[in-house]
Amino acid sequence: MVDVVLVSPQLPERIAAGTLSKPFLQEFAGIKPQKDWRLPSGAVEGTSFGTITYDLPVKWQDRIERMQDASQVKQPQTVQHWHDAYLGRVDDRAGKLIDPDTAKDRRHKLRHFRENVNLSAHITTLDNDWVESYELVLDDAKHVVTGKPLGRKTKMEYMKAVRMFLRWAASKKSCELELPTNLSTGEHSFREPEGTGRVH
Repeated sequence: MVDVVLVSPQLPERIAAGTLSKPFLQEFAGIKPQKDWRLPSGAVEGTSFGTITYDLPVKWQDRIERMQDASQVKQPQTVQHWHDAYLGRVDDRAGKLIDPDTAKDRRHKLRHFRENVNLSAHITTLDNDWVESYELVLDDAKHVVTGKPLGRKTKMEYMKAVRMFLRWAASKKSCELELPTNLSTGEHSFREPEGTGRVH
């Protein structure tokens, strides 16, 4: 007997309105209460509200569909995608939360990173080993116009820009990057052009 009830439960043809508010019924049942209109204690007649055939208003169907689409779409996990997303955020904040010159400077200081990373690679390839190898590449970097070696201060600022990007990306729930643990070791030091070794 119990199995029969569970398979085919006896449900009423219409669910009563109960104590639903007037604004709720107006929004979802299409009822426009008059001045002396009273909330029905039973079914809302003249509509399919409360029945198995009831459909939400088109406006709410559209909202639910868009929410579901947003939750199901997985963000691309390439370095290119997150790099572009970060710069887009920088540009959006320019003139509002940060100075336009600061935004321009952040974009400029990531140029070396862009030119020396595999943008099509998975974002998780930016791990501890990548950080160490990139530091070596950056230490030998030269100015794109003059061809002269970059100064120690410039290289440190470029590395700082990379750290900011990686920390931002790792903070996003939809990004699969795990923040490299050697970003804050204090070992990010570089040579002066005239030097023969690393300067601490």
